[in-house]
Amino acid sequence: MSSEDLHAATRPKVQGTINLAKYLPAQLDFFVMLSSISGAVGTQGQGNYAAANTFQDAFARRLASEGRHCISLNLGVILNVGYAAERDLVAGLHRDGFQGLAEGELMALLEYACDPQCPAARDPERAQIVSGLLGAETFPYDIFRACYWTNRPICRYLMQLADCQAQLSGLKNSAVDSSSPSAIIAAAADDAEAAEAATLLLVDRIASLLNVPVADIDTRLPIAAFGIDSLISLELKNWIARELKANASVLDIMGAAGIEDLAGLVVGKTTLRSNTTSTEAQGDVGLVKITKRGAQVMV
Repeated sequence: MSSEDLHAATRPKVQGTINLAKYLPAQLDFFVMLSSISGAVGTQGQGNYAAANTFQDAFARRLASEGRHCISLNLGVILNVGYAAERDLVAGLHRDGFQGLAEGELMALLEYACDPQCPAARDPERAQIVSGLLGAETFPYDIFRACYWTNRPICRYLMQLADCQAQLSGLKNSAVDSSSPSAIIAAAADDAEAAEAATLLLVDRIASLLNVPVADIDTRLPIAAFGIDSLISLELKNWIARELKANASVLDIMGAAGIEDLAGLVVGKTTLRSNTTSTEAQGDVGLVKITKRGAQVMV
């Protein structure tokens, strides 16, 4: 990222906020900063914008500690108006774990923040409200777990909550998640079966990233044929490392002759197969059934 790109995104929020705090009267009824959810969990490819919003979050806490009525609202995507709605980006953002806000919810947040008696606005520990994230209670466990931000240390309590809820509902065994991609690869009888399972898992993931039907993904085609850009390829790389335990580079992903070839490369690199026999795997997680619809675990 160039210096110009960094300052183009940070200057309006950083310098603009400082100027407003400096020249407006100290005793205002309210001082509300419209920050973004990117300041809490980040946004892929927009580190400069995330940094600018993080500044507003910290500055709100400082002003609140000085006794000024100040609060920072980390807003998620607005569902029915604005940039994301006009460009049909809502579905893709939802896939990444951003639930978004209806226009009425946004108005309710602003009404709360602008209330001169708002208790959070003068408490530095509460002068930041994060909104618009999907939670473990409102999102399927496997999809929530695959979101790029949920495995970050700052979200570890959310993941612990999701794990507990999945265990209580019977979706996740206390010893091993039998429906996870890792378990499916580990339980395969041999490398050929593991590669077939990895192919289906990759197809499911690519279809999810592109928000297209699984049937539209031809496993014989290279990744580049699906219009995957550098950001999505990086997300796929991170997913392969996290779920399939394989260190595949972006060059490996984009250079593979097809998804089937990429699956073979992943199986060759994964650490899940090195110390696992089919007997041991079946004893832990059950049998793996490979179908055209996907890899299923039968326990």
